[in-house]
Amino acid sequence: MTSRAFASLIDFVEVAQPRLADNGYLCAMKGKAPSDKELQVLDNDWHIKTIKLKVPRLHDSRHLIELSYKNV
Repeated sequence: MTSRAFASLIDFVEVAQPRLADNGYLCAMKGKAPSDKELQVLDNDWHIKTIKLKVPRLHDSRHLIELSYKNV
């Protein structure tokens, strides 16, 4: 499941988790990287990978956040 410009990462995970397929993962496009607070809230249940993206001709920051459920 993928999200772009939806909500906070925590809100996205809360809404998307019930719809996640077995062994599926969530991808969220974010401008700024998630805060330490957001990551701490999610860290107990999720493997989180933050990938900094380089978008040609764009000087703003962009990140792809990949989350996979730890209990799978």
